[in-house]
Amino acid sequence: MLLTQAATALAAPLRYDVPAGPLERVLQAYAEQTGVNVLFSPQAVKGLRSPGGRALAEPDQALRRLLRGSGLETRRIGASAFAIVAAMPTSPTRASSHVPGSSPAIASPGQALDAVVVQARRREERLIDVPASVAVVSSAELDRLGGDGVLALRRAALGLTSAGQVSVETPTLVIRGQRRATAGDSALSVITYVNEAPLPNNGSILPLFDLSEVQVLRGP
Repeated sequence: MLLTQAATALAAPLRYDVPAGPLERVLQAYAEQTGVNVLFSPQAVKGLRSPGGRALAEPDQALRRLLRGSGLETRRIGASAFAIVAAMPTSPTRASSHVPGSSPAIASPGQALDAVVVQARRREERLIDVPASVAVVSSAELDRLGGDGVLALRRAALGLTSAGQVSVETPTLVIRGQRRATAGDSALSVITYVNEAPLPNNGSILPLFDLSEVQVLRGP
């Protein structure tokens, strides 16, 4: 009986008057005016705007109006709560093949992502199954970041920095404060592999080009 009463109360139209503006602020204002719990990720609504509105409407209908044109939709998660999620595509999406070891293309809201396959433990497996922190950077992402080879990684992988040693074409890499030795036969803290072959100390800073993918293994 209590659940039935709660659902009935939620279905009743609620009055709101929210001006247009940033979507995050509009959703907060709606929640304050109506008492409806609206849950969303700040990243999901960042940079989006809402036309706002003024009406007497049921919560799901009102939220749909506030989300118009945002690519987001509502999902009821409780008697008086809604979650804001990415809208499902309205038309079938084409299936895409995935080459092991390559990075997936950016998916549209609601579209399933391809599995990211890495070789962090010397075998191909899904990134989600690897108990370590791994960043995967595609050649397209490197180009977008400036196309300057390994140096571009410092803008794509957290915990990694790179700087030119002799020149910008011979960078030294530092991962979480650990770096390779600059001379001698001391043990390597950071090892560079190219096509699964570990490079020696004096070869770890050779210039790299025409990269199809880079995986940064930051460890557990």
